[in-house]
Amino acid sequence: MINFYKLIKYIFFYYSKFFLNKFLKNRNFSFNKSKLYNDHFSKLKRDGYVLVDNFLNLNDCSKIINSIDYFIKNNPNHIYHDDKFSDIRLFGAQNICNKINNFFSAELPLSVGQNYYSGQLKNLMTMANKVVFKNDNLGSGGGWHRDGIDFQYKAILYLVDVDNNNGPFQLIKNSQKIFYYIKDCVNLNMNIFDTRIDNSVVQTLIKKDNSRLITLSGRAGSLILVDTTMIHRGCPLISGSRYALTNYYYPINECDNHLNQFTPYIKVNINN
Repeated sequence: MINFYKLIKYIFFYYSKFFLNKFLKNRNFSFNKSKLYNDHFSKLKRDGYVLVDNFLNLNDCSKIINSIDYFIKNNPNHIYHDDKFSDIRLFGAQNICNKINNFFSAELPLSVGQNYYSGQLKNLMTMANKVVFKNDNLGSGGGWHRDGIDFQYKAILYLVDVDNNNGPFQLIKNSQKIFYYIKDCVNLNMNIFDTRIDNSVVQTLIKKDNSRLITLSGRAGSLILVDTTMIHRGCPLISGSRYALTNYYYPINECDNHLNQFTPYIKVNINN
């Protein structure tokens, strides 16, 4: 059941933080106003996501995949995995391969994100992700969720061709916008602070309006820039496997807090 005290508290928190960031902390922030970046920023602002084709060439994708597989094979104690060994993750992957480090340092996703946030961001780390088909797998991320209710922004790079079979990124359109956030919570009796969303709840949203389900297929080298306060998931795999890299961007003054969140999982030193 909706707690309206929490609802009012969230609305106040959301807007007070927005105005504080925009007018106080980041009042001297300078935007990257190139047409390319501005086009991506405009779509990100409108839709909450943008798909950038051909961000990385196939040769580099292949070399990164080889580096990930080599590291997983030779450092089994330095990876995170789910119970089924379907979702395999390497946190701090920028330290195992120069080409991954190049993505970690990439200007485009950082600049677009900073324009979206209206302030300075920092990439905390790059996570390398190998997802493989297993019976009853949940896909990357373990099902539908939000990364948080505060500002969240990620860049996801497909390293293989991704279609409906091997775990495409899915999201619920407009679920990051305050009006839809409140409306969905009220209509479905969701706790506004819950970040894990039951599949039955999402299916109800989709049945009401199936245009809200967005599935992002893409060729190897495709880049997704996304506001991950949206309800999203890596779709469960029907077959095959999916390799991807993910950059975790946070407001520059909040990185230490988020680093603590990942400390139990980090096996590769991300401070190097």
